[in-house]
Amino acid sequence: MKMLAVLLLACACAKTEPPVPRFAKAVAAATSTAASTLEPKGKERLPGKVVPVWVQRAMVPDEILLALPEDRRASDDADAAAFARIDCRSEPMGAYTDGMPAYRSACSVEVRELATMTVRARKSFTGKVPPQVQQEGRFSAMTPPDYAAIADWLKSLPLAK
Repeated sequence: MKMLAVLLLACACAKTEPPVPRFAKAVAAATSTAASTLEPKGKERLPGKVVPVWVQRAMVPDEILLALPEDRRASDDADAAAFARIDCRSEPMGAYTDGMPAYRSACSVEVRELATMTVRARKSFTGKVPPQVQQEGRFSAMTPPDYAAIADWLKSLPLAK
């Protein structure tokens, strides 16, 4: 018993470093305000494996990442050639029956090459129309982006050669 107490104390006191997110570089690039150049219309393409990043939440939506085929889905920063910068805003859509405002997301998605920040493709998406009746005890919030539509668009882009 004494040995177990010493072992538990040693584990609790051990200094551990916080884990480094596997997409830290892509998230930092997506949330920065660095200038970018735009690829000419009609030449949209995916420069390689991509990481989707929702800018306002500084997070990688697994629903999009995992929907991508292996040849388009980055496993970490070292594997990523580009990021899909998902920039969403609330769009008013009327009001619930209780008078609270209803919103849906309006998102601009840009595929940017990580090395040059060049925008290789751009498209706008909107979230679903909010329900007529708000769930009891919930505050007014926007509907999330349409993850499936964003993933389908990323899958449809031709890969760079």
